[in-house]
Formats: sequence, structure tokens, C-alpha cells
Amino acid sequence: MPIYEFSEGTSHKFWEIELDGSSFTARWGKIGTQGQSKRQDFGSPAEAQREYDKLIASKLKKGYQLAAAAGESMGTQETRPAVHPERSRGATTAGNPDLEAAILANPDDLGSYLVYADWLQSNGDPRGELISVQHARLSSDTPALKKREEQLMKAQGGALFGGLEKLLEEGGGLSVTWRLGFLKTARVAREQYDSDLDVAGTLETLLTLPIAAHLDSLSVGLCEEPGDGSLQPAIDALARVRGPQTLRSLFLGDFEYPDQSDISSTSVGDVTKLSAAFPKLQSLKLRGAGAELGKLDLPELREFTFETGGLPTECVEAISRARWPKLQKLSLWFGDENYGGDAGFDDLETLLAGKGLGQLEELGLVNCSFISGNVDSLAKAKVLRQLKRLDLSMGFLTDEDAEAMVRHAAAFKNLELDVSHNYLTRRGVWLLQKTARQLVSTDQQEADTDDDRYVAVGE
Repeated sequence: MPIYEFSEGTSHKFWEIELDGSSFTARWGKIGTQGQSKRQDFGSPAEAQREYDKLIASKLKKGYQLAAAAGESMGTQETRPAVHPERSRGATTAGNPDLEAAILANPDDLGSYLVYADWLQSNGDPRGELISVQHARLSSDTPALKKREEQLMKAQGGALFGGLEKLLEEGGGLSVTWRLGFLKTARVAREQYDSDLDVAGTLETLLTLPIAAHLDSLSVGLCEEPGDGSLQPAIDALARVRGPQTLRSLFLGDFEYPDQSDISSTSVGDVTKLSAAFPKLQSLKLRGAGAELGKLDLPELREFTFETGGLPTECVEAISRARWPKLQKLSLWFGDENYGGDAGFDDLETLLAGKGLGQLEELGLVNCSFISGNVDSLAKAKVLRQLKRLDLSMGFLTDEDAEAMVRHAAAFKNLELDVSHNYLTRRGVWLLQKTARQLVSTDQQEADTDDDRYVAVGE
């Protein structure tokens, strides 16, 4: 049971609370005295938990701070050892597999986080107060609560981040967001051109920390100097760690192009081991030059995106063979043959037939030269019947392709159609407005001849 203290001017008070089923007992008073106590009973454990949470949030809002783990002489300052977060830098955070499993089973149950916070505080782990403070900020984000959270973060950086805390500084290469004492999202990357950050080593340390046990989303930027770099070191690190198993979203290649690197100058690498390492992924995004995809077996995946300046035929074949029965969104950038994009329309046969894609609602055939001239065949694709959105942006489409879509208007009439950044004239855009349910047609390009047409992203 945690003890909270409040000191301001001549006022020095303590307050503590113990939850027991459908009731709790609070004790309070002047530090150095036994104080007074009061028990409150409720109609159910859930009701008691709600009131218990409100009281803790209220005390934190008023400026009370964790002082000690109870179990020693309540309210008697001389006999209970204070646990000061500022004095425990470098300590290893505690862990309770049962309570953490309860959070994992129902991550939206805020009460389970607070039960875990109590356990942490009673074991001298200041992360318990961090959870309580972050919980209180959900309902009342006061300057006092924000300041206390910052104090805890600063004081406990070493214990929480295992030596990575300096990377949280601007440009350091690590950025995170929190959810009640656990990391919700994280991004690791070389942000500066001359950075010597060991991205792979950082990932291995980060993903084995207690605070990363429930990580939901991870992004990885550049791992090596721009130019001829690869994401392979990061991929290898992820395969070695094989966790956390809560990871739902993974973005490999989270860099700005062309500002940080040309998209075709950074290789994705061999991602074949990721299916086994993260079988519960729901979103996978790749950005960079061609990857080795191997056998994609991701039964929970809802979204797959591959942004590249040149998509090789073997990648299209691997994507066509992939097992992802729950996939709802598939977006592929095909790019330029000069940068490895040697796939053609015939290579899409399996995808356009919708084989293994029974839940697909959005399809992107993006940054593509060969849809132009093949609209008649595209209109016959079985997969179009189940789609809500078709993205043909950043390609070669002309007014002749718009006329072909009009001829097959029935195939496109229920779609949101994105044809932005193509080679349509005002007439071509006007034709398509009559065809699709909704049309996105911004940023059209001009070309005097077919040889003057280029996909939007190549190098």
C-alpha cells in the first residue's frame, strides 16, 4: 500500500489508501502522527475501484507525492523508509507477470494499470507513481501533474530506459509516447547525417526493457549513412529479440526522401524472419529499395504497404503468395525499371483475381507506369467487386485511360478512385468525375510525348 505526502509551508501531511474487494480504508493526518482512518464500503469491487481511482487522482492533482511503501508504522515518519525516486537512479524496475498479463488481456481497462501501479509502489518502484500521474492527466491535465511527470521522467531516466535516456533529447535518435507507465509507440533512427547511433543495439536494449513490454507501434528510420545504407541491421535485431508480442504496427524505412535519402539508395533487406518474430502484426510498412520478402505468413495483418522506387518481380510474386486472410488494405509502389521495377501488368494476375484476399477493401497500384494502357483488363479484375477504394496515383494515366474507365463505368462506379499525380487533362478529370463514386485528382502533370512521362518516385 503506497503512502503519499504533501509538504507546503508549515503543512506536512500524509495520506494512504488500501483497497480490499468492495471497500477501501483511507488513513491521513500530520506526518509523525498516527492520524485518523475511515473505511468506505461499496456495492461492488468495480464501484470501489472507481472511487479508489478518483481519490488517488484527486490527491495527485492537489500535489501529494509518493513517499514510501506502507507496511511499516503508518504515518510515522521516523520508522518508515522513504522511497525517493530521485535517489534510485539506475535501479531495475520491478515486474509482476500476473498483473502485466491482466493489462495485456484488456489494455483498455484503466483499473488494471492502477492495481499494477499500487503493486509497483508497494515494492519501491517509482514507475508506480508515474502510472498514477499519467492516469490522472487523462482526466485533468494540470500544470502540477505535468510537472510531476517530467520530474519522474528526469529522475528515473536511467532505471526506465537502461542507459538510452540521452537518446530522447532532440536529434538523439529515440522518440516515444506513453500509455500509463508503458511505452505505446517508439521510433529509432539516425536523425543526423554524421550520427553514429547504433540502431540495432538501441533496438535490442529498448525492446527488452520492462517499459516496452506492451509496445504497440515501432518505426525504424535510417540505420546507416544515407547513400548505400540498409535496414538489415535493424531487421536482424528485431528477429533476435522476437518481441514484444504486443507489437501491432511496424514501419521499416521511416525516413524522408529525398531530404534524408533517395528512396532507392536505402535497401530494405531480408524481412523473411519477421513473420515468425511478430505473428500478431496488423500493419507492416516498408520503404526503400527492393526487399527479400520470402514467405509472408501474417494471419492478423490488416495493412501492408511497400513504398519503393522499383518493385522487383520476385517481390510481387511473394506478395501474391502471402498468407494474410484478414488483409484489408494493400498498397504497392512499382516505380521505375531503372531502379529495379521490372514487374508488369501480367504479374498482377493473382492479386487482381483476389485470391486469398477475401477481406481486401483498399488496393493501391501506385507509382506505376503499366496501368496506363491496361485499363480494359483492370476493369475485368474480380477484386474490384469487393473494393471500396482504388489508388492509381503517381502513375502514367492519360485521357485515353480515362475514356477506357468510362467504357467500363460499372466496374468503377462504387469506388473512391485516386488518380492524383498522373497525366490527365481537365477533360480526363471531368470524364472520371462521372465514373467513380468519389474522385481524387489533384496535381496532374503535363507531358508533350509518352517519353516525357515518369512515375513520381524512382531514385
